[in-house]
Amino acid sequence: MRRTVFLALIINTLTAREDTLSYPDSKPSKKVDTLHGIKVPDPYRWLEDLNSDQTSAWVKAQSSLTDSYLDAISRPPSSRKPPHQTLEC
Repeated sequence: MRRTVFLALIINTLTAREDTLSYPDSKPSKKVDTLHGIKVPDPYRWLEDLNSDQTSAWVKAQSSLTDSYLDAISRPPSSRKPPHQTLEC
């Protein structure tokens, strides 16, 4: 029951403010790999380079957006704990 309420709260708050958020730019690249003769696009490969300044800036912007969103919504005290402490599995 607690899981259902927690998930419903998260889904409700995420969908309620979705249109007001300004997400960091995630420009896709034209990277394509060929695997066993099949071309497979990988437009966000640049995000896999954890040492890249571009990736670092994107992660910081995404974290800032997430923090500002979570700070702005009204949450019950139990949802402020890490999920593994909130959801007793």
